Amino acid sequence: MQALKPLYLKMLFKYLPILTLCLIFNLDRVSGEAETANGPVEFVWPEQRTWYAAWQNNSPCGRNDGTVGNRTDFPLDSGKVALVASGETWDVVVRIAYMDKPTTQSDFTTQILHTISELDAGYQCYTTPYSPSDVEAGANATIQLEYTSTYDGSGNETFYACADITFVEESDFTTSVSCFNATVTGPSTEGIATSVATSSATSTATSTISSTASSSTTSESSSSSSSGLTKSAVAGVAVGCIASGLALVGLAVFLLMKKYSYKPRFRGREHVESVRLSTIDDTIALQKSSV
Repeated sequence: MQALKPLYLKMLFKYLPILTLCLIFNLDRVSGEAETANGPVEFVWPEQRTWYAAWQNNSPCGRNDGTVGNRTDFPLDSGKVALVASGETWDVVVRIAYMDKPTTQSDFTTQILHTISELDAGYQCYTTPYSPSDVEAGANATIQLEYTSTYDGSGNETFYACADITFVEESDFTTSVSCFNATVTGPSTEGIATSVATSSATSTATSTISSTASSSTTSESSSSSSSGLTKSAVAGVAVGCIASGLALVGLAVFLLMKKYSYKPRFRGREHVESVRLSTIDDTIALQKSSV
């Protein structure tokens, strides 16, 4: 059994870094979920402000302060608003406030999309109308999302989210935004702009959006990109990671103990056979000497 200890420790230390990284990764995500989370509906484009579950029902932007997020370049004409819904949602309203830092619901007086009575789970994209003539390139604004849905088993509630933008001339807007509709009920082309992206353009737009967001990295964006999983999903991953790690260690210990448990028996049986043969040899020798 003495040989078991170093081999057991060797195997444990071999897999310990993997288990440690797995635990740290998942515990970090779980702790992050305690503060930030993904709402039932989110902006895919433009970039959404950090959304806090504790303030999910606070107007105008789903948080209790006026902190502005990363500003996304947005064309003055024919801008796109892309939303992703994780469940059934009702009475979706998209408004805009043409100011640097809106702080109250009364700041969002302009509705830029028609009210969406029901939104299925999936991806939806809409084209915004032309901006007012008095809004020029370089002006800041905030787009607000208001809707009714459920969250973590709660009843119907009103939720808010915001995305901060800076207007640019359409000719200066170079980001390719993929605009299509795809819900759990099946793909649709209804309401898609004439410049609909193909599947190949979708991947290009995704990478372009990602690079645009990463180029303006702040603490705000770090928080907002923390996790796309729900708390229950992250917890499940963490539990699975722990269980797998313990199972791996347990299996290693079991195999090692099983391996070495046979050797004492074999050595004991070998010793008995040796003693028995030695006794027979002594008996034969004694008989020969007495003859």
